[in-house]
Amino acid sequence: MHRAEPNPISRRSVLRGAALAAAPLFNLTAARAAGLDSGDYTIRYDSGARQTIKGLGFEIQSDSIGSGNNGMPDLVSGVPYDLVPSERTRFYQQMLKIRSDRGFRYCRLALGLYHRGVTPDGKRFVDRYDGQTALLAEMIREANIEGVAAEYWSPAPAWKTNNNLIGKSPTGKPYGLASFAPADLDAMGEAMVADLDYLAARGIPISMWGLQNEPDAYTAYSSCFYTPAQYLATFKAVAPKIRAKYPNVTIQADSRGGWSGDRGKALIADQQALRYVDAWTYHRVGTYADEQVTGDFTSGALGRPVFNNEFEYLSTGGSSFNRPINTAHSIMNWMTFQNSPTWF
Repeated sequence: MHRAEPNPISRRSVLRGAALAAAPLFNLTAARAAGLDSGDYTIRYDSGARQTIKGLGFEIQSDSIGSGNNGMPDLVSGVPYDLVPSERTRFYQQMLKIRSDRGFRYCRLALGLYHRGVTPDGKRFVDRYDGQTALLAEMIREANIEGVAAEYWSPAPAWKTNNNLIGKSPTGKPYGLASFAPADLDAMGEAMVADLDYLAARGIPISMWGLQNEPDAYTAYSSCFYTPAQYLATFKAVAPKIRAKYPNVTIQADSRGGWSGDRGKALIADQQALRYVDAWTYHRVGTYADEQVTGDFTSGALGRPVFNNEFEYLSTGGSSFNRPINTAHSIMNWMTFQNSPTWF
């Protein structure tokens, strides 16, 4: 189910795996009684297909973040950097690749956080330590990953009011862009294209692009706050440049509330901006998977796919649900009830 290929794939193992991973959602006994486990089923790739599932994504921490998400230390630490060669191989082959030929399709890369070295002028991102991008390229190559979902946690510091990646002031107020003048947004857009060029030239294919992770947030680590109007203006300036240089890249928005968030609504209200939105992304961090059964994530999507691109459990407290099973349910429920092509 990773990539569209001409040969059909047996569905029997898929059904069994779903049953074992998440029994409450799929009753194997009932399925067998209904004849669903007899014979082979195929996943179609022709025009008669109802849904295309492109594969799963994961996020990589290729640099350090402070304890409790407080700042970004100078310490060089990350994956695959910290792993000895044998563990790198195990990481690539057993955790990311899974099968002999494929596994995860996408890798989410946090620009301005886990890839945050800056050029002398402070306007573009480069490696912060020797070999950082080369190691990511090795990971992508060895694990047969299609490419990265490149997304900003913060623009490069020269574009910010505080000339820093941090998004939250000591008084608790947000930091954002220093200027929204058309010429400045145009220059920042050119720099963001150059950021992708830097990665691509070093063996990092670009599959997706996002202007800003959680644009309504301001944190003690990398972030950048945008009002809906500011997000719209910036998106309109930058997204066309990304599309022109990387026409096959999926441009997603808004990496928090999708089409139903305030920034998503601002994009919908502007036809010029909307034409550059390929998908709507949500963050449903650690939520109960039944939300995808009863919730509305598609009615306002205007035919564009919706998917979750951030999921984890942040609290150490107890939950009313089993977390491993809930994670499996979340993946399947997004795909089953929201018609999602992927899940991170």
